[in-house]
Amino acid sequence: MNSGENEMVKGLQSVFEGLKGSGDGGRYMAQVLSQVPGGISISDMDGKIVFVNSVFARMFGYTPDEMVGKDVSIYAEHESTPGKAEALRREVKVQGEFKGEIYPKRRDGEQFTALAHMVQLKSPGGEPVGILCSVCEITDYKKTQEALCECESWSRVLVDTVPLGIQELDRDHKIVYCNAPYAQMLQYPREDVIGRKACDFASDEAEQARIEQCLNDIFEKEPAPAIWEGKNKTRQGDIIDLKINWNYRRDNDGKVVGLLAVVEDVTAKRRRKEMEQEWRVKLEGFHERMRRLTPREKEVMYLVAEGKPNKVVAMELDVSPRTVEIHRKRVMDKMEAGSLAELVRYLTKDEDLNQG
Repeated sequence: MNSGENEMVKGLQSVFEGLKGSGDGGRYMAQVLSQVPGGISISDMDGKIVFVNSVFARMFGYTPDEMVGKDVSIYAEHESTPGKAEALRREVKVQGEFKGEIYPKRRDGEQFTALAHMVQLKSPGGEPVGILCSVCEITDYKKTQEALCECESWSRVLVDTVPLGIQELDRDHKIVYCNAPYAQMLQYPREDVIGRKACDFASDEAEQARIEQCLNDIFEKEPAPAIWEGKNKTRQGDIIDLKINWNYRRDNDGKVVGLLAVVEDVTAKRRRKEMEQEWRVKLEGFHERMRRLTPREKEVMYLVAEGKPNKVVAMELDVSPRTVEIHRKRVMDKMEAGSLAELVRYLTKDEDLNQG
């Protein structure tokens, strides 16, 4: 309950005490309470309802006349919470007030959620004469809150099952959240990653300084989000290449409070590119040697590389097996291949790269 509602309850208590003893006090009090936008009820110390305003009555599905004179248990107790009305009354008697959620029932038996503030009403002499209760229904709010919590729970499940790493940083560059795939990239338990700075996992001091400078620039200058690539060191000491796509995390006022990133381990991709480049260099010489072959020698080379015996090759080319043997030897010499397997490996890689 907010401070305005607290002041409202205190004000009503003051009005009640000020008017008590006046002949018109009850009438004036009813007029005042009837204008209050929230639900208000007053009961005596035994739990008998002496007043409810129209807002309070509608909240529970009654008219004011139907509630006055009844025990508060007609609304304060649900079959799932027997004795709740008496327990609340005892707490107010002992403590002087109660603030918190209650789960009362409507006339049709439906239970709902409300915020209640109950205070003792005292006579000028300080004797308790009743209990004033201010009630605000929050059923829809609670349902929304529960739905959001459920959505957040499902979101966490989804985040933990995606193949990419998820990392969340605060403005001090500390990791405040990460999913399981990100922790697995670094080969650490998740609890050993959260709370540490992003640069703690850099491969060396130079890389650590580069990450810190990058993050400082992001928070100070707020450039458009960009992809950052760098090297991290795993718990086992292996160096891995990570591609991080940082995006701003803002509060309700639009202020940047952190970064949320999708992290991809590109170590294997980098290694594949390096190997591909190495092969392209090797194949430059391979292509140069292929240009030494005659058309017939090329035919023999491709047929032999398919695993066909000399006799089969001879039949397909309509030449003698001896001729195939001669061409085959010339191919191996000109291609500088140490074995047929080596020649096949080069031909296969050449075909793969050309298709890629």
